[in-house]
Amino acid sequence: MRTDACFPPDELASWVAVRRYAVPAWMIEKSAARREAGDWRGACEAANVDVEFDLAKVAAEHGEETARALEADLLELAPDLLRWHLPRILHGHSALSTDRTFLLSGTDPWLQVRTRTIVSGTQRLRLLFDSADDATNLDDWTDARHLWSAPGSAGLRERIGGTPFLRADGTAETTGSLAERVILAQEDGRTEEAWELAGVTLDRTVDRSSRYVSDLGKVLQGEPINIPVLADEIRRAGRKKAWLKLHWATAVELRLLDDGGMSVAAASADRMKRRRALPEALFRRLPDLDLLRHGAIGVAELHPLVVASLFPGYDGPVTGPPGPGTPAAVRVRCKEGAWHEMRGGVATAHAAEERRREQALKALGGKVTGCFAVEEHWRGQEGRLPRGLRAQRKELFARAQHGDEAGVLALLEAGLDPRARDGRDRTLLHYLPCVNHTELLPLLLKAGVDLEANDQEGRTPLLFAVGHAGPEALVRALIDAGARTDCTDDSGRSLRHLVRLMKRYELRFLYDQVSDDIGEDWYGEYYDEDDDYDWDSPEEQDERGPGA
Repeated sequence: MRTDACFPPDELASWVAVRRYAVPAWMIEKSAARREAGDWRGACEAANVDVEFDLAKVAAEHGEETARALEADLLELAPDLLRWHLPRILHGHSALSTDRTFLLSGTDPWLQVRTRTIVSGTQRLRLLFDSADDATNLDDWTDARHLWSAPGSAGLRERIGGTPFLRADGTAETTGSLAERVILAQEDGRTEEAWELAGVTLDRTVDRSSRYVSDLGKVLQGEPINIPVLADEIRRAGRKKAWLKLHWATAVELRLLDDGGMSVAAASADRMKRRRALPEALFRRLPDLDLLRHGAIGVAELHPLVVASLFPGYDGPVTGPPGPGTPAAVRVRCKEGAWHEMRGGVATAHAAEERRREQALKALGGKVTGCFAVEEHWRGQEGRLPRGLRAQRKELFARAQHGDEAGVLALLEAGLDPRARDGRDRTLLHYLPCVNHTELLPLLLKAGVDLEANDQEGRTPLLFAVGHAGPEALVRALIDAGARTDCTDDSGRSLRHLVRLMKRYELRFLYDQVSDDIGEDWYGEYYDEDDDYDWDSPEEQDERGPGA
């Protein structure tokens, strides 16, 4: 099995993590059940999508016909499928691509979904019906209903050009088709040959507008572009040419030729800022096919709507992404060369008396060793965890970041120590903005997780919640639990600063509660402390009218 043939190693690990953690099976099941019952709001809630509009208000402002068309689209919306297909930040991450806007339907205003602005923050999505004039990273999915609509998902197989190397039942098969030969050439590094096989003319004209664009072959190298479908996608959009944005500074321009062919040329990403590029999801190969082909995942682990479209001949169970299992025992070298087993950072091989001795030694300035040292590493002290424990800790925080509170609770019930810290010294309390905190917060506090723990940037869980879109209910719950409000991070930002900087209109109570003497004076350069702060949200300001 050569999984490195289709992905660089770090991208492979990221895609495996995305498919394992980003859309858990319970989310798919719960969202589908609500959607099939006609409860589109419930489906969104189950899939961690925040609905930021009201249909009655839409009808009042834009007319009943617009509201009915919007409601019809919402009844088709499969928010879990939408989350499945959204682009990701890879190279060691599995989070949603940040600060992106995806137009789903409408003209203006649009039904649209937006991702958050911080990689390490909540993975909750925002669903709006609004103008997209302020969107900086825009993807038009209005003609891509196979990516977000339950009925439209049936068209996925056609839009991606079939399933190369895979039969209709999901088993492996090589037919030597054009799509397969193109993919093999791409994976072997024969990039230019791959494009030529698909009948695309390579235009080697150098774009002089950017120093980042010099060689077409280098621009295209390593990009998993679904070349055979590009011409159809351009025609479907009613265009003669289209742009693919590949990196922050590079892009390619595609042109349909008069003879029916197509050409590709390197371009500067700067030149296409005002042009709407072809959405990434329409020109990149579906990662699921490469993961299946090389055995990294199985058909049963895919989204059910994806399986139904891609593999109509598959008759096995579709369970969705696997949930957490029982953490395996990890052998740890303890004192005097003895080997003990640990699960989830807990030294279970030692009696209470031994633990008291180690705690006394630590209090006197001594150094703990063996299993107890591993416990300290699990809880954030410097040192290296055994590989198995690192994997268990990684899964715990990955499930937390992706909003899988059920998975987190299952891992804790299976014996993982809740006092774990991730690679940035964040505790599970820092991850509460990502999950439903109502059950998890009391459990963590009872387990002794430090309410004032600082991460590497000096942020307590309360600071982190305010700065990373933690809901008002969580902020109030942390304060009620005793979290200090006179804290600052390593940059000198207080809660008062963060409330104002992040435009947390709903947290005025906290802004008023925190003294303006807390924090560094330099941070005031981001706004004038002498100015009156308008606590009304942008929507409320619009309602007041201009000049109010």
